[in-house]
Amino acid sequence: MTDLTQPGETTIAIGVQKGRVEIRFHKPLDWCSFEPEEARQIGEAIAKAAFKARYGSMPINGGGSQITAQIRDRLVTRVMMMSLSMNEQGKSREFVARQIVDTVLSEVA
Repeated sequence: MTDLTQPGETTIAIGVQKGRVEIRFHKPLDWCSFEPEEARQIGEAIAKAAFKARYGSMPINGGGSQITAQIRDRLVTRVMMMSLSMNEQGKSREFVARQIVDTVLSEVA
């Protein structure tokens, strides 16, 4: 049995194929383990690939927090337009609130 406490290397590639996030390992694995910083970097790479798969481009500036900022900016603009339009149409506050909540949840779910 291999001593799993020894330093080793697991090479992975993360990208987008046919609109889906794909993670490739260079060899078959039964399991893998990462240092916390490596796991954070892999998580960010997966999040960036997910953003590209969903929206067609990489996030601006490539930062993990930028993904959230871009989604927030898009939602703020969309909610402002929805709110203005529904208020002009005389929709009730409850109707407006439900529509906005549904829109936000559909974007983040």
